[in-house]
Amino acid sequence: LVEKSESTDEGPHRVMLEEISQILKLKTVPELYFVELISSPFLFGVVRPRVVIPMILIKELSEEEMRAIFLHELTHWKRKDTLVGWGQVVGQGLLWFHPFVWWANNQLRNAREIACDETVLQSEQCKPQKYGETIVRILTLSRGRSLVAGSLVGVFERGTKFQNRLEEIMNYQPRKRQFNWISRSIIIFLGILLLPMAAGITDLSSKETVADNSAVAVAEKGTVENIKTKPVSSTPYPQIERTFPAIGDTDVDPDTNTLVVIFDRPMQKGMSWTGEGTPHFPTIIRGVKPYWKDDTTCVLPVKLKKGKFYRLGFNSKSFRNFKSSNGTPIPPAVFCFVTKGASDKIKSRVQAPMITKMIPGNGAGKVNVKTSVLKVTFNMSMGKGMSWTGSGPTFPGMVRGKRAKWSRDGKTCTLPVQLKPNTNYQLGLNSLSHIPFPKQVGSFIEAGRL
Repeated sequence: LVEKSESTDEGPHRVMLEEISQILKLKTVPELYFVELISSPFLFGVVRPRVVIPMILIKELSEEEMRAIFLHELTHWKRKDTLVGWGQVVGQGLLWFHPFVWWANNQLRNAREIACDETVLQSEQCKPQKYGETIVRILTLSRGRSLVAGSLVGVFERGTKFQNRLEEIMNYQPRKRQFNWISRSIIIFLGILLLPMAAGITDLSSKETVADNSAVAVAEKGTVENIKTKPVSSTPYPQIERTFPAIGDTDVDPDTNTLVVIFDRPMQKGMSWTGEGTPHFPTIIRGVKPYWKDDTTCVLPVKLKKGKFYRLGFNSKSFRNFKSSNGTPIPPAVFCFVTKGASDKIKSRVQAPMITKMIPGNGAGKVNVKTSVLKVTFNMSMGKGMSWTGSGPTFPGMVRGKRAKWSRDGKTCTLPVQLKPNTNYQLGLNSLSHIPFPKQVGSFIEAGRL
């Protein structure tokens, strides 16, 4: 169901998810999906995490209740509970005949939920009463059904002691848990009990399958032959050295039948041209496959029309087959251009947004400690997504109960903050992995540090 759905990259819920991710200091922000045919929220994925929310919850739950759900699922991700879940699946698969393993897995699921609840409450981002009420509300809306099993982790799981969880939440008091000698002794005892029954070690290594994009003869209209590449740059990831047509070009010949991208270093033969199926993706020539001209040059055969805006991309969060020879993917990038005969309005779509003003100014000193908001203004109306990036002591303190927001004209984004005296602050707009500061249609702003 999730694979057939589209991830939510913009909007208030995505913004809320990213805000909480920053508060929890997560390195990777999970993708967000809203799906009709599921009963309860859950998180899954070890390498590519995804938070999946039933559609009914958007209609029925308040903003505060949705925030509690995101806190719970992102805490599962921070604790690496999906990885532990896979360990349980493997362990139960190998020792399926041992009743103690089934009992231990049930105990672990219950303990995991209680530990997750306690971590959420320790963050002080949600009051115990509202958090407990939200869990009961989800249970009611889902009619007590949960798809969560195996390696998936949700707001409530099968086999957990629900009443005990609520009692723990409602009577929560900050406290420290100690991993004492009794706990260690129990683990050693269980290890001695189960080790003789363990199965032999098996090599479960896997290799990523890359589609076979063999060369197909097509007529190339453009000067590809004489393009020379520059020396390999010092960045650990590949970079786009040049495209044909050039990114942002507004005078492209509509008879052009190939799009070309040239990288700054040798690449693998996989590829991820993204955006197919969207209104601005070029028409693919039927029966002709994209191909690699050499180890740095990739060609996409297309059919263009006069006076049109086109937008596609290289790699995305989900598909990263544009990789260097050592397996490092390029950061997601946008490729947009306009063919000849377009109006000025259409041509304006390829203009990359630029920052025109920041309050306080970039690099400003002696900023008033009472400053309560940071503002950044662009030269054009933007989409509603945003990525204020950074973490740790150099990132300004967030204001509880307040969120970043856009002005009515979509040009100015405001971030509520709490500043401390004699402190150097550093934050950014977008990053290589988070780029939701886009125009309405067209280019993203480049990642930058403030």
